[in-house]
Amino acid sequence: MHQPPYKSGETYLLPWARLHATKDYLDTARALERYPEVRTTINLVPSLLMQLQEYVSGQAEDYVLQLTRKPAFLLSEDDKHEIVRQFFQCNVERMIKPYPRYLQLYEHVDHRNDECRLDDLDSLSIQDWRDLQVWYLLTWIGPYSKEREPFHTMMMKELNFSEPEKLRLIEESLWLIGEIIPLWKQLKECNQIGLSVTPFYHPILPLLIDTSSAKESMPDVVLPTETTGWKDDAELQISGGIQFFEKVFGETPPGMWPSEGSISNETLELISKHKIQWAASDETVLRNSLGGKSPPLAHCFPWRYRTEHGDIHLFFRDHHLSDRIGFVYAGWEPEMAADDFVAHILNRRNQLIKEYGRTTLNEAALPIILDGENCWEYYEDNGRAFIEALYKRFTNSDLIETVTFTDLLERTGPDNTRTIESVRAGSWIGGDFGIWIGGEEENQAWDALAQARKDLMEARDQLSEQRFHKACEELLAAEGSDWFWWYGKENTTVNDPLFDKLFRERLQRIYSIIGMEPPEELEKAIRQYTGKSHGGAMHRAEIE
Repeated sequence: MHQPPYKSGETYLLPWARLHATKDYLDTARALERYPEVRTTINLVPSLLMQLQEYVSGQAEDYVLQLTRKPAFLLSEDDKHEIVRQFFQCNVERMIKPYPRYLQLYEHVDHRNDECRLDDLDSLSIQDWRDLQVWYLLTWIGPYSKEREPFHTMMMKELNFSEPEKLRLIEESLWLIGEIIPLWKQLKECNQIGLSVTPFYHPILPLLIDTSSAKESMPDVVLPTETTGWKDDAELQISGGIQFFEKVFGETPPGMWPSEGSISNETLELISKHKIQWAASDETVLRNSLGGKSPPLAHCFPWRYRTEHGDIHLFFRDHHLSDRIGFVYAGWEPEMAADDFVAHILNRRNQLIKEYGRTTLNEAALPIILDGENCWEYYEDNGRAFIEALYKRFTNSDLIETVTFTDLLERTGPDNTRTIESVRAGSWIGGDFGIWIGGEEENQAWDALAQARKDLMEARDQLSEQRFHKACEELLAAEGSDWFWWYGKENTTVNDPLFDKLFRERLQRIYSIIGMEPPEELEKAIRQYTGKSHGGAMHRAEIE
């Protein structure tokens, strides 16, 4: 479960933490409530937890929420243009077309080049604008919450919403966000879920520690001019993430999903230093690390990696099966998709028995790891029917048992795990770091980040401790992976300019805090946005 920090000043420029909270974070937990025998691990990124807390406490709002709150009869022309641009950013097939009133409003708008436009603003009445404000909120409410009031009544009403109804919906949607962390805690106390954490701002740790680690899996990569070697930053990201998790949940997380499954030898040393028992990545990284000598179904076992701080255990996701949920089943009939998935699991089981004997089932597991939010808007009804069909089959199966990673380690014991001597640095996407480094834009961003860090460190002796720590926080936030994700040619969204702005603003604030004039280059966009998005308005189109 992950979102980067979208805040600019006191306002979130993008609403994704809030919208995924009301549609995904709460409902995935509610699905588990209905199937108490299904066990899983939920990984939480502190930059997301921080935003959820701020929404609940009223410390911040996002720009879309502000546009939603504003009375429709007071909307300016600029407001209306922004509403048209932003209030259709969702999956059209699954989140607009099923609702006749929302579809009617959508059809008023020009959608060429993935940019929504409406030249004749007067073609929509005040009531139209208000209904659009309401529908963008309603479509981001999860299917379980839509059964509750006032959401159920408003869905049935469909049109002609009033300002008081709209304001009530806003307040009730924020109440939903307030239920998420307590529900995670409840499921954890019932021993149904395990919780793990990611470094605070979701950085690519191997690249922070040493950009040249990219060459381990990409020998011909063109690296940025400035190198990193920021081991201290990587450790702050790890320790800060653990401390924030402890503050929210009252205990140390047993495991860590390193951002984007990115690991290296040096990364694992740092994670192990902080008493994390396990970490996870992708089977591609395991295969690369074993030098092509990977035994059959090697990713179906925990692996032990020895560090100077003690052993850490590694799990490697089943790439094919995880991606079937993330990218294949959305267009399938739910029962058929669940049957297919179970058939694949049982096929893996039969292969394990054939290769290693039946007793190996005591220690073998099939790690299924995927983003907790992004795929569901591509499913009918946010994936509810598929998830319930799958959980029902898990509950009724005598051959499949769901476990957390911690469960498995407690069951097998450290002496029964295989040992991996060295890890080839890589991520869960292609086994390398090509998404985040090597292109012209990514490298320009890395160089800007390196220059800001260098200037901050050179000014350190002239700064009070408070100012230095404040500037460091901006630096750590700028090290997050998401800014680099949207640079380059691989991924693009209509919000590219805002991601670029948020990254450069972080660097500019470093200079402001330390009393220096920011370089002129930070006024210029790094992202050369073409106006064409890949994979939808906001989906992180992972190329697995």
